[in-house]
Amino acid sequence: MSRIALRVLLVLLILGLGLPAARAQEQPAQQQQQQQKPATQKPTDTRVAPPTAPIPPLSTEKAKGEQPSPGSGQPTSPSDQGVQPLTGVEVYTLSTMGRGHNYFYPLFQVAESGDTNANNNYGSSAVESFSTISGAFTLNHAWSRYNFQANYTGSGFIYNQDASQSSSAHAFSFSQAIQGVRSSFLVTDQVSYLPEASFGYARFGNFGGFGIGGLTGINSSNLNGIYIPNQSILTGDSTRVSNSAVAEYDYSLSPLSSLTFTGAYSLLRFPDSGFIDSNAGIFGMGYNHSLTQRDTLGITYMGSVYRYDQSSDDFSNHIVALMYGHQISHLLSLRLGGGPQVNLLGSTANNDTNVSWYATASLVYQLRRTGLSLNYRHYTSEGAGVFLGAKTDNLGLTINRQLTRMWSGDLSAGYSHNTHLQATSTSTASPTFNTWYASTNLQRPLGQYMNMFLSYNLQQQSSNNPYCIGSSCGTFYTRNYFSLGFNWHPRVTEIGGIH
Repeated sequence: MSRIALRVLLVLLILGLGLPAARAQEQPAQQQQQQQKPATQKPTDTRVAPPTAPIPPLSTEKAKGEQPSPGSGQPTSPSDQGVQPLTGVEVYTLSTMGRGHNYFYPLFQVAESGDTNANNNYGSSAVESFSTISGAFTLNHAWSRYNFQANYTGSGFIYNQDASQSSSAHAFSFSQAIQGVRSSFLVTDQVSYLPEASFGYARFGNFGGFGIGGLTGINSSNLNGIYIPNQSILTGDSTRVSNSAVAEYDYSLSPLSSLTFTGAYSLLRFPDSGFIDSNAGIFGMGYNHSLTQRDTLGITYMGSVYRYDQSSDDFSNHIVALMYGHQISHLLSLRLGGGPQVNLLGSTANNDTNVSWYATASLVYQLRRTGLSLNYRHYTSEGAGVFLGAKTDNLGLTINRQLTRMWSGDLSAGYSHNTHLQATSTSTASPTFNTWYASTNLQRPLGQYMNMFLSYNLQQQSSNNPYCIGSSCGTFYTRNYFSLGFNWHPRVTEIGGIH
């Protein structure tokens, strides 16, 4: 059987599964309008509620105690509010996904896509089609003072014209949180295998708007991007393995203040030659103090050591930053921070010390039908496999909205600027990379367990000096993806109650 006939048969099979479910869903809806129950009657369905997003980012928030009443006027610590510590390893968000529920949630996807630069060359405009088969799951289990979460996504890509372009991508993460009376402990690890850079990566399964690429690369465990290897320089077909293992310990000094201690180890490996393998070890400590129920101040120190397998130009980075956090329930979250950073360079041609500044900012705003997330970070990274250390700026924006009763959409965009940290002895200026991506996705349910999506993604990169990807060299690179696909998931499986 040919590939085309096989794909057509697969799509018809999925439609056959979804359309009867759609008709079955319409009939109960009509009956429900005719026979509405009294408002005071309790529902009899005790099944666990499915996640609000098909594949939620792995949230590692601890199961905290009840929040004080909004009218009490008493300031509370972040741990009392059930949110991440301001100086911790997690992104400061509104998410409470998975708390109080125990579920296993698998998803499957098939899609047909077009790629305008399958050979990853400068100036290429040949359009090729490829098929994607993806699977994913999220698992959450909470008991007593413990919470375990795991997340996996895997995709296979089959190119029709050139089979050598076919590849696969995988990402897995897990976390274990333990909550004590005055202290809490979190350990998390995430690993990914990709055929190219993760910044704006478009070929990972689009499960109802959940994207794994983006501002900080593969980030399925809600980690602050500084703990994840930088992959914001597009390097064409360059298989890489990334791993980040992170631990955090929090101790409450009083109802208003707490201490945070963090440690992490990350690596970025390129099985193909021509790129720089890196290792990073990070240690941090911070102090958090709640001014009011909504406002928190913090001060943090982070020390990092970067090592390279192909060079002796290792270096260390030291940051002292003041932090401010503002959160209004599940409506708005604001995080600002900044301070000096010092890079102690190893074997370089010029200075051994580089002094600059560190800055981070994030804003999450949730309306009834629209959600917005904005992130910015200026920091020192390991170099994305191209530099022996880089001065990196990352900016990202995500907007999602329920457009109509049946249609929803999301839009995301990102920008990254990378320059070489360590001076070179050659007369040729070191390259500077400016990278952009933009993507949009529309989706519509087809019954209770299936939905259809349309998506588009753009990646572009420019540099001040010619840069080579394989045998092709240039200063401007662009790539487009178009996709039409279907997602299917069974009913959410409850895996037991909270003990």
